[in-house]
Amino acid sequence: MLSCLLVLGMADSAQAQKKSGKKSKKSKKAAVVETPTQELPYNSNDCLFAIPLQQDVVYGPTSAPKGAGRLMEIQASANNQNVVECEHNSVWYKFVVPYNGELEIEINQTNPADDYDFMVFKYTDVYFSNNMIQGKIRPVASSLTAVDSSLVPAKKDLKGKAAAKPAAQAVREAPAQQQPSANAKTAKAKKSTKPNYILGMKHTASSYFLTKDTVARDIKSLRVAQGEVYYILLDNLSPNGSGHSIKVSLYVDSFRPLVSFSDPTSKKPIAVDLVILEKNTNNRALVKNPSFHSDRLSFVPGFDYTLYAKLPGYFTVYKEFNSNIFKTDTMLAITMNKASKGSTFTLENLYFTDDGKQLLGNSDTVLMEYVMLFMNHPEVTFLIKGYVSTYGDVTMESDQEVSLERALTVKNFLISKGIAADRMTVAGMTPNEIRRAGTAANDPKIGLLKKRIEFIVTGIGK
Repeated sequence: MLSCLLVLGMADSAQAQKKSGKKSKKSKKAAVVETPTQELPYNSNDCLFAIPLQQDVVYGPTSAPKGAGRLMEIQASANNQNVVECEHNSVWYKFVVPYNGELEIEINQTNPADDYDFMVFKYTDVYFSNNMIQGKIRPVASSLTAVDSSLVPAKKDLKGKAAAKPAAQAVREAPAQQQPSANAKTAKAKKSTKPNYILGMKHTASSYFLTKDTVARDIKSLRVAQGEVYYILLDNLSPNGSGHSIKVSLYVDSFRPLVSFSDPTSKKPIAVDLVILEKNTNNRALVKNPSFHSDRLSFVPGFDYTLYAKLPGYFTVYKEFNSNIFKTDTMLAITMNKASKGSTFTLENLYFTDDGKQLLGNSDTVLMEYVMLFMNHPEVTFLIKGYVSTYGDVTMESDQEVSLERALTVKNFLISKGIAADRMTVAGMTPNEIRRAGTAANDPKIGLLKKRIEFIVTGIGK
């Protein structure tokens, strides 16, 4: 109660988050690379100035939260046992839900001796802050537990055996001399290059509320909907405490295909500079890795994605796709073609009118991948070669004409998207190609020609 009275007495004063300012000393034996401390913004200990969080992006490690801010939004309530008795050293965060799922939170403490609690509130309206102060808004989930009891020696019973006292009770009731000193905390924090996972919200947990007497790490994740807004109050009861990091995520029943890249010549896997953007959430970066080998990635069902893959000496891959392709495919295997003369790109899934003069179906989307490829490589000139399914000499003249029209149709499409006409030449099938394709059409083991268009690199400029 004394700590609460002290905080209440300071509630009207403008308490800014204090800057630590000091840097950890480097070891003489080996240089230690530490993650820079992120200073908590001024007044972020009031919900009006809550720090916005991005999905799957870690915020922190931060400086230590100091004080309760200008306003004491949270106070003890006899009608609600799921809130802290008052704000001690707090910081507010805000998260706008990008799509339906289950909200998950991971909080890592720089110093495990700190006693962090957190509460989650669903935003209501513009009077949210006032209603919070008046106690009209209750948390939808909260963790008041103290799970960091490993630093506190257990008391012994009369027989000399360690007593099985609840961890939360042990931490909150431990004598002051048993708690690490402020200097000890600072020293430990300096040695650590990564905050320690302490508490959070997970879909595998079973309860939305943890009290002071519980020892579980996690509360149960909340089912949330696109557009909803949630506020998170993180409060450190420990005086002279340290900072933390926090990450929010959404758990969904996702597709998890294996994404890999390979060289078609060596047929070996290669590492690429990969970016995958989630179009349904304003191009959130699902992946941003300059050296991606292969991994299983999580895609939200029904979402649209854009993929960029780059590697020096290879053509850039641009691909747009919907995640529902993974209903049947458990792998996204992409070949990276070397940027050299003679490199060939074969397209089978293009559709034309009978005369070859118009594109049909989803052909525009298919061709856009190659628009981006050639846009990213303005030094490349190439031949567009058209093909048709044929029965040989019987349809020789018309097949030649239609195959050439298909090439011209694709060229005109690329010009309309900004590819310079002088970079492209066109060609249809030759008489010999038509005869060979006609022979294959009469062979049940081979059948009709499937390819519609080929892009063949004719030159690589500077």
